[in-house]
Amino acid sequence: MNLQTKRMDRRTLPLWEQLQNLQEEMDRLLDAAFAAAGSTSSLLGEHVPPVDLIEENDRLLFRLDLPGVRKDDIAVTLHDGCLTVSGEIRPEERYAQAQVHRAERVFGRFQRTVALPVPVAADQIVARYRDGVLEVVLPKAEEARPKQIQVQAD
Repeated sequence: MNLQTKRMDRRTLPLWEQLQNLQEEMDRLLDAAFAAAGSTSSLLGEHVPPVDLIEENDRLLFRLDLPGVRKDDIAVTLHDGCLTVSGEIRPEERYAQAQVHRAERVFGRFQRTVALPVPVAADQIVARYRDGVLEVVLPKAEEARPKQIQVQAD
């Protein structure tokens, strides 16, 4: 199918399908651009570790992928209802004098701040780092937990 035929086909498609096709084409182009650059974080010039924030009945669970980061290079803070994780990914010193043929891993400082959807009990927060994943357990504050209300009969 040549370009002229594609243009003619698009004119006969309903507007919704044309928009959907445009969205798919844009997604394909962006995926190709990010793949060529290595990742979105390298395009931005900094590392942006992926985050999960999960709400359960009595707690929030925050997970952050930090492969290769030393525990001592991670800081976790809570301030004004926001959880911030910051730190640094350090390059291996043994490669400092080596000739690099390919470098896709990102090094340097990082920071992720996430607004928490409910108040948490700050004095009960626990952070664990294992196998390159930081997990922060944030128990909900008593006022944010679901309450069972007894129904009374008159």
